[in-house]
Amino acid sequence: MARALAVAFPAALTLMSAGRAEAGGVDNDTIMAIAGGGVVAADITFYAYDIAMMAAKTHPSIGWSIAQTVITAPQSIGFTAMAVVGEMEGEEDMLIPAFLAAMFTGAMTTHGIWSLSSDTVTSLELFTISPVIAGNTVVTTAALAQATAGRLGSPVLGILELSLAGPSGAYFVYRSAVDEANRSEWIGLSAWSGVILLHGAASLLWWRAEEIDRSARVRLPELPFTVQGFGPTVVSDGFQSVPGVQVAGKF
Repeated sequence: MARALAVAFPAALTLMSAGRAEAGGVDNDTIMAIAGGGVVAADITFYAYDIAMMAAKTHPSIGWSIAQTVITAPQSIGFTAMAVVGEMEGEEDMLIPAFLAAMFTGAMTTHGIWSLSSDTVTSLELFTISPVIAGNTVVTTAALAQATAGRLGSPVLGILELSLAGPSGAYFVYRSAVDEANRSEWIGLSAWSGVILLHGAASLLWWRAEEIDRSARVRLPELPFTVQGFGPTVVSDGFQSVPGVQVAGKF
């Protein structure tokens, strides 16, 4: 608990310092830099400690896991929201960085929650599977947001889904076959990754079909003149008259 407070306290102190800076008339950019620096420092500390726990083949303390969850959860939610906005608006420059940030912070959130709720998961799986769960959460949220608009995912989201769910899904299937004690959990993760994999493939196929359809459309050439008049008339060759149509225009 003491080590967890050692990380949580500087983060809180940073926010308090930002508040005092605001009261003292410091500009917003400085305040954001102070707050952001403290949060980043806390994240790096949490991540390094998780690596140390994996190497030591043990779980972090309850206090540490609580502090890690509390500090990283708002970040992962915020970055996930940014990734969803980037996906919905078709802004790849926002989607990819936000996805990576959400996966990083979400991994620490998942690590904290999982270590609090399970004593049977190994420290290696706790560290390596948490990013996969975080990534699955981000792409699932983005896919559900697109579904509410009646669309599949963008090609970028499809590639992210295939890259993430393909290897992880294969591993989850393997674990569900060999780990009898936690088989139901591995089956659930396998099914989740399988759905993501299918959605990613469908998104890419749909996007490709749309591209082919657009390229196959024939664009009619524009008329070389502007129609100014149109109506019935009588056409004659000097010997015989027949009804016809008169079109007047300007070249």
